[in-house]
Amino acid sequence: MTLPALMGRNTAVLIYHFTDFHTRPDSRGFEPEMADALPRFAELLAGCRKAGVLVTYVLSQTARDASVGGQVSQEIAPLPGDEIIQQTGGGGAFGTPLFEELLRKRGRGTLLITGIAIDRGLSDTARRATGCGVRPIMVRAACFAQDIADSPLGPVSKEEIERVHLAAMYRHGIGVMTIDEVLASLR
Repeated sequence: MTLPALMGRNTAVLIYHFTDFHTRPDSRGFEPEMADALPRFAELLAGCRKAGVLVTYVLSQTARDASVGGQVSQEIAPLPGDEIIQQTGGGGAFGTPLFEELLRKRGRGTLLITGIAIDRGLSDTARRATGCGVRPIMVRAACFAQDIADSPLGPVSKEEIERVHLAAMYRHGIGVMTIDEVLASLR
């Protein structure tokens, strides 16, 4: 399979809610997979920055999120020149200047999507991106889900949620690449 070239100057990476709330072991929202992924995620960000990819963080600005570890995990903290968008609603595009003001005005036609939760904000962001003429790419091992413990259909594991959502997005023309594929494709 030939991987699409990713031109750094035409690409942005979205880091969606990758915060202490999910990566700190003492947090009630702790997701071990996210904490374990921090070193590889830091490699992804370093490669993106080196290639000139616009690094953008989306954080919730609700008081609840700020009080329970809503800060970006220190291992992947923003650097000068990175964008930080305070989110007021669901999805990376809803209630933010992400697509119109940030991506289009800066000539960024490709959006690498990372963070949590693949079955909510990330998939919503990817679908909205396609509607705005932006090429979304979900980055495997940098997109996360949470178990559904109780539903009318029974419990669903985070692994199954990730697999099904990525497959459904791929079917709709949304790209799916691993961290290694992204790093190898950046120009």
